Formats: sequence, C-alpha cells, structure tokens
Amino acid sequence: MECHRARFVEYMPSGIHALSFSPIPSTPSTALLKHKIRLACSRENGDIEIWNPRPALNRNFFLERVWFLYSPLPTIPGGPNSSVECIVWSHQTKPDLESLMAVDNEDEAKAEFLAESIRLENLPPRLFSGGLNALIQEYDMIKLEPKQSVESNGGSVWCMAVSNSQTRLAVGCEDFCIRIFNIADGELTYMRSFLKQDGRILSISWNSTDKFIIAGCSDSCVRQYDVETGSCVLRSTLDTIAQRIGLKKKQKTIVSTLETGFLGFGTSEKDDHKKKKNKVEDTLVWALLVLADETVVTGDSLGYVIFWDMKTGTLKQSIKAHQADVLCLVANTNGTTVYSSGIDRKVVQFKTVENSRINKKWVISGEKRYHSHDVRALALCEEFPINSLISGGVDTQLTVSQPATDFPNAVYNMRIPSLPGRNIISVSKSQGLILARFEMSLKLWKMGTALQPGDLSELQDQERLDIGQPHKFLIEINLEVLTNLTASAISENGKWIAVSDLYSIKFFRISKKGIDKPYSIKKMKSFPLPNIVPPAHCLQFSPDSKRLIVAGTDLSITIIDIIDEPIISLKDFNEPSFQVVKKLWEHAGGDPESKNTGVGDLILTMTLSADGQWLATGDIKNKIYIFNMDTLKVKPFFTLKFMYLLFNMKIHAKIPQHAVPHTSLTFHPNSPTLVVTLSSNKFYFYDVENLDSSLSELKVKRRDVSVPSCRLTDWSREYSNELPEKLLGKRDAIRGVGFHPSKPEIMFLWFSKCIVRINLMKPLSVKKVVKRKFDYPIEMAEKPRTKEVGKKPEWAQNMEMIVLSDDDQDVLMEPVLKIAEKKQLQPKKKKKETVFGSDSKLGEYDMDIADDNDDAERQKNCTVRIIERFAPLIGVEFFIDGKMLVVERPQLEIVKNLPESFYRHKYGT
Repeated sequence: MECHRARFVEYMPSGIHALSFSPIPSTPSTALLKHKIRLACSRENGDIEIWNPRPALNRNFFLERVWFLYSPLPTIPGGPNSSVECIVWSHQTKPDLESLMAVDNEDEAKAEFLAESIRLENLPPRLFSGGLNALIQEYDMIKLEPKQSVESNGGSVWCMAVSNSQTRLAVGCEDFCIRIFNIADGELTYMRSFLKQDGRILSISWNSTDKFIIAGCSDSCVRQYDVETGSCVLRSTLDTIAQRIGLKKKQKTIVSTLETGFLGFGTSEKDDHKKKKNKVEDTLVWALLVLADETVVTGDSLGYVIFWDMKTGTLKQSIKAHQADVLCLVANTNGTTVYSSGIDRKVVQFKTVENSRINKKWVISGEKRYHSHDVRALALCEEFPINSLISGGVDTQLTVSQPATDFPNAVYNMRIPSLPGRNIISVSKSQGLILARFEMSLKLWKMGTALQPGDLSELQDQERLDIGQPHKFLIEINLEVLTNLTASAISENGKWIAVSDLYSIKFFRISKKGIDKPYSIKKMKSFPLPNIVPPAHCLQFSPDSKRLIVAGTDLSITIIDIIDEPIISLKDFNEPSFQVVKKLWEHAGGDPESKNTGVGDLILTMTLSADGQWLATGDIKNKIYIFNMDTLKVKPFFTLKFMYLLFNMKIHAKIPQHAVPHTSLTFHPNSPTLVVTLSSNKFYFYDVENLDSSLSELKVKRRDVSVPSCRLTDWSREYSNELPEKLLGKRDAIRGVGFHPSKPEIMFLWFSKCIVRINLMKPLSVKKVVKRKFDYPIEMAEKPRTKEVGKKPEWAQNMEMIVLSDDDQDVLMEPVLKIAEKKQLQPKKKKKETVFGSDSKLGEYDMDIADDNDDAERQKNCTVRIIERFAPLIGVEFFIDGKMLVVERPQLEIVKNLPESFYRHKYGT
C-alpha cells in the first residue's frame, strides 16, 4: 500500500494561559459520582478545552469538548486580542443565608436549608472565564457557548478568584481596581468595586474566612483588602531589582508587554538606560495563593517564592527558586506542599520541615523541567485515582505527572501532543483533494503522486518512493467570522465546501474553468439562515454529494438536500437550492423544547456508511443512535427560502451505552458494521441490521419508543474484551479508524503518535490480556462467548478480494480468490511454550502483535502491528485508488515558530 506522509498542513496550536480542576464536593454524596472531575484549559486563541482526566485505568487524558472563543457583542471579534487569561470553577453546595432570612419558623428554615443543599450538590459545577475582551463569561456545558456574560467595568481581566463559599467572584482589572460579582444561585451580577490603588492587579485570592482578599500588584506590593469596606487594611512591600542586585549600565531585564499578554525577554538600550537611570523598576507579583493556615505565598518577577504572615504583614521566608519570573503557583488542599514554575521552565516543589510545633520552615524538596518554553499555568488534583500535577505554557503541550505525591520521581510523566481536539482534515477520496481547517481560514490541496517501480512485489516494507508529482496548493479561504471555526467538510465530488463557526454555516462552490486555470470559489448566498439551520459542531456530506448532515449547536441533526439546479441565472454566478428533509431531536431528549432543560448533550461524533444508507451519531453522554437514511422522503415544494418541516423520523437502533467515553464512529466500507472506539483503547463491532429489542428501551419526553439495540459481531464477542496489553496499555486514546481500500479485512487504528494495523481474518492468540469490567456496555446482557477461534465476521464470509494494478497496467498483482478459502491465513497453533519476544523462531508461535523493534518478517505476518515511526498525527485518510494519507505535524516544526525560550549562559558552555 502506498502511504503519503504529508507535512504541508502547517497547523499551529496556541499557547496555554490557564489551567483549573473542577472543585470536589466537600461532603460525600451522589454528586461526587454524578459529576466527574474535569480539567479546564484556556489557550491564547480563546479556545477553552475540557479534559477528562480519568476515562480509563491506563491514565490517558481524553479531550471531551472544546469551547471556541465566543463574543456576544458583534463589535468584539474573536482573535489574538481576545485571549482568555484566567478560568475558574464554582460549585455552590450550601444556599446563601440571605435567601433564608425571610423564613420565620426555625424548623422550616432547617428543612428548606437541607433541601436546597441537596439540590445544589446535584447541580454541575459552573465555569467562568475572563480575558482581554473585558468580559466575564459563564459557559453552557451543553451548547458550548456563553450562558451569560457581564462587563468587567474596568477593562481587561487579569485574574479571578472564587470565594470559599462559592458565592462571590473577585476580579482584578486593568484599571488598578478589584471588583466583586455575585454568583450565588446561578447569578452573575456586579456588586461593588474596591478602592483604586497605584498598581495593576496581577493575582488575587480569598482567605479562608472570606473576610479578606489578598492581591498581588505591579508596584512591588501585596495588599490585603477588607471585603466589607473595600479598603486596603495591610500592605507588604517586596524588594525591587535595584535593591536585590543593584543597577548596571546594561543589564538583562524581564520585559512585560501587558498590552499583548505576552511575556518575553529584552535588553535595555543605553539611551533608555540613561533616561531611566534613577528610576526604580518595580517587582511584579505574578502569582499568589493563600494556604489553609492563612500563610500567603507569592511568586514575583525576580524569581523569588515568598511566604508571608498576612496577620501581621511580615515576611516569613524568601526562597530564590527560579532564575526568572515566577508565573504560577499551586498548592495541595492541606497547604503542606506548594509548586511553582515560570519563565525558566522549571517546576519546583516546596515542603514544610517542622523542627518543633512553633518553628516551621519551607524547603525545596524537588524540581523538574518538563517544557521547552515558559510555563504559564499549573493545576493539582490529589484525589484518587487522578493524583496528577498538570503544567502548560508557551510550548502548547500539557504535561501530566502521576502520581503527584511522588514528584519529582513520578512514575508517569506524559506529554500530551498539542493536536486539535477535533479532526480538522477532510478529503475527497475520488478527487484527491485535502481540506484543512484553521482558526479562521481554510486551505485546499491536491495530493501528489509517487513514481511507481516496474515490479511492486519486489519492494520491501517501508521503502521510500521517489516523488512523481508533488502536492499542489490550490486555494485559501480567509473568512470574516466572529469566532474560531468549529467544523468543516468537503463533498466527495469536490464541488462543495461547508464551514461553520458559532454563528452560522457558510456554503461554497469550488469550480475550475480550465485545466491550466486556477480554482475559483464562491459563497452560496441561498444557503439557509441560522434560524433554520443552526451553527454546527459536526458537518458531513453524503457519499453522492447530494446531502449535507449538520450536527447543530441546538443539539439537533439537520439533513439538507442539495439540489444542483440554478435558481439565480447570471453571467457567471449560479446557485443551487437547498431543502431541509429532516430535523432530528433525539440527542436533545426527543423534543425541540427540551434542548434548554439540560436533557441532552453535545453531539461529538457523526459518520455515514459508504452507501449512504446508515447515519450514526454520538454525544458526550455516550448515547449513540443509528438512523436509516433510506426512509427519508423528499417533498419538492418545501424550499428553505420560505419554510421547513420537521418530520418524525423513527430511530432505527441504538448502541448499548458504554461507561467509558467513545472517541470515534466508523462504518465498515463493505458492510453495515459500525466500529465504536473507546478512550480505554478498546473497540467494538456492531451489526446495525442485527438487532435485539430485548436489551433496552428508550423513553423520551414526547413519546415512548421501543428502540432495539445493535448486536455485537462474532469477532467482537470473541476478542474485544481480550485485546493485547500492548494496545490497551498505551497512554494515548484512539483518534480514528480506517480500512484498507483493497483489503477491507485490514483495519487501521490511529493514535496521536502511532498507527495500529489489525488483520481481522487472523485469530488473536493473546499471551497477556487486560479485562476491565467498566469497558462493557452498561445495557448489554451477559452472553456466552463462542469457542470458535478465528471465526470471521458475517460480512467477510463470502467476500472476494481483488487487488488491481495501476491504470496503465493490465496485469493483476494477485489472483482473484475467496478469503474464506485461504486457509494459510489461519495457521494452527503449536502447543509449545515459548517466550513471547522478537528472539523467538518463526513458526513456534502465532505472531499476534509486533512493533518497530521486531524483525521485518514478523511485522509482515503478525495479527496486530504497532507502527510508531510517525510524528504527531493530525489525520489519517484512505483514498479510492488505494493510497493512504498520513498528515503529520512534528513538534519541532511547532517549536520553530515559538518565541525564544529562556537561556542563561553557564560558565564553560
């Protein structure tokens, strides 16, 4: 098979600005089980990612959903000047006492307090963000857009902190002022402002009693504010750089460009130094937190981590832990361990050493460098089984250290590649077109070709071919949108492109008038407005390019017919007509009115079968539905210019709900078999035509519908829960599935850094298996497992395989044969006990799994082969002519486009 490794997609991820774990309920209740802990990550381009830190026992972090920067004001577009600088979670578990003051009876007040506490505990946590757009926003966890927003009334927001009661939000603004917002009982309203000070508020935190707020400022001061009066009651002053090292004629200083939100290095010029010779440079307090014993910890621009006693405003201890600015701090719940990091890329751990009950001293207990550039954010969760220290910064990668309690000698140190949360690559398999989606633009390429040698059978595995015709860049579409793009797709015939942001879907026609002439693109203005077809999280064209399926932000699935008949006839401008055929609300609870009640959830995955008959959709709650597209009936007199009609389309079937998040849905190209992959790296085959109505029933608000569930195939019942440990133990999650075009029994699973090839015709002789109970479908009844080893799926029992040569050759590479009659693909096992390793002799064992370290013959004949020679993968696709496209983005190419990292010359280097 010809594999094209494409590195021309110059995807550039954004740096990480803030990290935050969702709060853990203080009292044991069902809320802890219902609402799992999540990690929020904000990036420089305004995207907010939500990570699931424990989808399976292999400790792989799984990206659940991505919020794109969304501005409710059309005058403030999303972009570099609207980055999210801070994010915080809030989970109120006790009602506000002011709301219970009106109750006179004490017993009634206690009963109401208890009932309200239970109600609040069962509510999901709330997420707030603030940034350079001067807005404080709360996000809708289902629709991925702001639920409510309010102006900061003080310019850009640099820091935020939630009170311990989870009812107040303190915000540090650009105008040197602290403002308090009320977030109790689902509100987000402005309350009051504190007195303005001389320095910008860079960091902020509440004390344990919520009576005081401590703020780190840009004028070398740490201030303590009284919440009731709003005035500064205590001020502690830090040493300046002049007091620490003295002024020099020309010195390397830390430069802060607060207007752009970027931290870097610079060298003061001689002329500027003469003008500012007598001016004292202030120390910036970038990070601040309050420990359980009321000790205040600050990190400043001189590299010092300082411990304060804010009762008296005196300094307890000062430690020079870093060579440059300290940008972030985090501590455990008990306040016995503190972590710091910053521009010098070093993560430092501090612990207390108690000589007596009175004397307590902080010491550096460990340090580690995980990143190549500045570290902007730290997050810590010591709850089992997460127990992780997370860091991120300018190099765009999240680093996970597990267990955090063993830092710096943690067993697992994982760097999560900074790949897009959703697939940004879509292809036209017949036309050889590649479409890539970026933040606010699209790019289109034509795939190149390789020079074919005379005899392909003489080629060795992994042999490099010469380039016959290189890839060709065709066109770039720069879009005027208010948010980052959320979805895109190209039709199979290469004529249509659909793209969406959080406001609307845009539809384009691609045309080419001549062979030597460039491609042209035009926007179709006749496409329905957002009130008819909502913005999309997923877009996909049907195989015949006559339909567009939209997974909308309103949790609906809209099926649109594309009628390529001109309705506007001009000299060189023709537009098709569009017609809504169906609008499905199953992911919104079955009722359009229920989409605002929190019943449904975001549609995460969507796929169509190769013949266009079956549509499968899945949401974050692991509800996967199957629809039969052949039941659609078109009524041509309904056009989108005037009206649309909602048809009651019955669900064909559903997939039994798994306890582990699913990552992708893919149909087999030659059969109605759906492949469901999980974040635990297991995968299941479901026959969508083989149903079992006894497994489950779907109850919806509008009507009670008995929905049968799809049955597992024979292969899946035999092997899906007994996969090799090498596959299940990978720290990465499956991102997609593909099948060999000419050999559909060969399946490819692709991860972020490797591709796994599995021959479904060969049995798995597993030496070590990992059985995980929670990977089984929740609603699936226990079934006896077949004893037949190597039994083929039903779709492959009568299948014929034909491997053809190129178009210019008439000789068949392999004869036509029936796979069912090819007995040598299933050799009999030999009952000889051997060590499963690369040094064993061929024929003494079934070659079940191999990787790049094994010999070539074993890699060729094994059942499962792990190919790890690839750089971080953005996408893997297969074309009709048998070519495989692997889109890579090496981390080195990303680092080249980043600003210079911190460097301090050492003697002798």
